[in-house]
Amino acid sequence: MILNIIQDTTDLKQDILNESTFNTKTMSEKDLIIAKLQSQITSLKFDNNAILNET
Repeated sequence: MILNIIQDTTDLKQDILNESTFNTKTMSEKDLIIAKLQSQITSLKFDNNAILNET
């Protein structure tokens, strides 16, 4: 018994390209979110020494 597996390489190539594009887009969105959160964290930092001197 011989089993022949036939695969449409065009669809496989397109699937791989789509996955790659999706991953790049997802990473870009994640990078933007991370940058925004880091910016917010930076803006919320304060000088602990100045607060300690006021008390």
